[in-house]
Amino acid sequence: MNQQETVSVEKALKKGRSTITVPASVGSKAILGIFILFSVFKVIPWQVTLYAIPVVLLVFPWVYKSRMITKWKLWAYEYCANVHELKAKAIMQGIITETPGFLEEWFQNSAEKQQLKILQQKFAVPDRFIDRPDVPPETIFYFPRKKHLLPITLLGIASVISAIAFCLTGRVVSLIIPAITVCFILFVVFRRREDIIYLVLTEKGMEGFELPFTSWAVISRERIIRGEGEDSDYFYWVFDGPDGEKRVCIDTIEMKPADFYDLVKIYRGRFEKQREEL
Repeated sequence: MNQQETVSVEKALKKGRSTITVPASVGSKAILGIFILFSVFKVIPWQVTLYAIPVVLLVFPWVYKSRMITKWKLWAYEYCANVHELKAKAIMQGIITETPGFLEEWFQNSAEKQQLKILQQKFAVPDRFIDRPDVPPETIFYFPRKKHLLPITLLGIASVISAIAFCLTGRVVSLIIPAITVCFILFVVFRRREDIIYLVLTEKGMEGFELPFTSWAVISRERIIRGEGEDSDYFYWVFDGPDGEKRVCIDTIEMKPADFYDLVKIYRGRFEKQREEL
């Protein structure tokens, strides 16, 4: 063990948030506030403040983060042992991106590039595995029932309005929506959609809804990414299997991406440990 590797993943992430994401966000808003204050006291015209808005809110955070990310990587990758976990969770938390940006690489001097190249060798070695007794041999995730809350709520509101209309007019047709609501609720209760398995993780592999069993031996390049475009609010567990790239929506199982990553790491680690003992 490298005696210098004394920094935990959480401590490194905390430093990343405090030196990169928080200053970039707070700093841009503070600078914009100064521009507005100067405009209020007529130190500078409002036109200058209007032109400064995109620069302060977009360009400043981009430039600041691009420079500070390299400094954080040099420190974190050197003093943290589990660099795979560190990088994955840093991406989830928005501290860094999966691939370095153009400006980030442009800011790096030759010494920093050389040091990062040396530290990159640590990614060729798996993270240290520490088992957790509280994790069972198998974890099953079901489709959540919360998906039905919105339609039931909307139908409930419509049913109340329809019931009031029936009381006022006496028209039986007004009871159609309440009847539909009752049928839908009964369907949800008896269909028990939450009992439909979405994903199963075990010490041997994983399988899920429309996803056949796949051994950890043939799963590679596991990573958690944020969706793009309309899916930018969702996180996906992406991996390469025998049939190419697969992705699982983590938000469907209503679990934090970092917690899901830790769970996958436990099952993958148990599999590798059992294979080494054979």
